[in-house]
Amino acid sequence: MQNGQSIELVDMGMADMGHRYSKDPLHGQLIISNVRLEDDGLWQCQYRNAPADLPVTSDPIKLTVLGKNSFLFH
Repeated sequence: MQNGQSIELVDMGMADMGHRYSKDPLHGQLIISNVRLEDDGLWQCQYRNAPADLPVTSDPIKLTVLGKNSFLFH
């Protein structure tokens, strides 16, 4: 999620097809290809907790995009 809004997340192999947000299948990490100014904001992961199927959301991480190929996580 970015700023509380869901994003379209694809498997890593689909990133070559124009999708910028993908998930590392081994570690589950978010990969953002070609970081842009609009990627600036609060990012969180959300998943369903089995067996209750309740949503679990991570603490937010702030991504600050400073310019092309320049960004900070804090």
